[in-house]
Amino acid sequence: MRFGDTTVPGWFHLPPGYAEGTKLPCLVMVSGMDAFKELQIGGSADRFLRRGFAILMLDGPGQGTCLTRGIWYDPDRQGALGTSAFDAAAARPEVDPERIMMWGLSFGSFWATQMAAAEPRFAALAVMYTNFQPRNWAIFQMAAPTFRQRFMYMTGSADEEALERIMDRMDVFRISRELKMPCFVMSGEDDSLTDAACTIEHLNNVPGPKTLVMYAGEEHGMGGSRSSQLGTPFFPLIADWLADRAAGKPLESTYNVVDTLGQMHSEPWGEARVHQHGAPLGVDQLWSDEPPVGLA
Repeated sequence: MRFGDTTVPGWFHLPPGYAEGTKLPCLVMVSGMDAFKELQIGGSADRFLRRGFAILMLDGPGQGTCLTRGIWYDPDRQGALGTSAFDAAAARPEVDPERIMMWGLSFGSFWATQMAAAEPRFAALAVMYTNFQPRNWAIFQMAAPTFRQRFMYMTGSADEEALERIMDRMDVFRISRELKMPCFVMSGEDDSLTDAACTIEHLNNVPGPKTLVMYAGEEHGMGGSRSSQLGTPFFPLIADWLADRAAGKPLESTYNVVDTLGQMHSEPWGEARVHQHGAPLGVDQLWSDEPPVGLA
């Protein structure tokens, strides 16, 4: 795929049984900082392919094969990758250009947000395992040092000072208001790589319709808490949300919490949300299915 004066690699997938001449919705996908384009889509049983999506799975700058080509991540250029990817997907005869959507996981949640903010033609944006801390401070200052070392390589940074200058240009709050399309964010309440308050502040600033699904007691990578083990499976949940957008279903902005019994509680987003950890309401609300609800 062309990207400026170079190319970035990707795989284009079609669902099994694709009928020639059919126009499909398409997902442009970017995964996490230590992932690669061959990892995310495993085969014909993939959750997104089963729902009728075509998929353009990329190695973005700093990922996978791009690293072997010296194509480094630059926060000021990531948005342009969104336009390149959209144009590449729209040029495929199998793709409906009105239903091209963006998806990102982990660090890809930030990259995908940059790409969608710069390219308003995307019909929707869905991300999970969030990295929305300004400067991505938590992952590079508090997590394992290998994250910081790897990101120095991904950005082609020669020293710590160069990396710090790049981190200064990584702030989701600068682009939140550019997201006019429907947005979905899935996160863990106890994500050590992004404070939940940062995720909610970002979504407060998003003017388009939005859905937040937060799993109580959950970390960055889902699956370790009772909320995600007992609640709605997270990958099918995000896939169904995207399928609804592809089908043109209307979306109201909602704030959703999966409690530690696996029950999902939903409220209208309202004008703004403020994150309150744990069970902030009265005892009579802890087990209620009526809003406002606490977290069991």
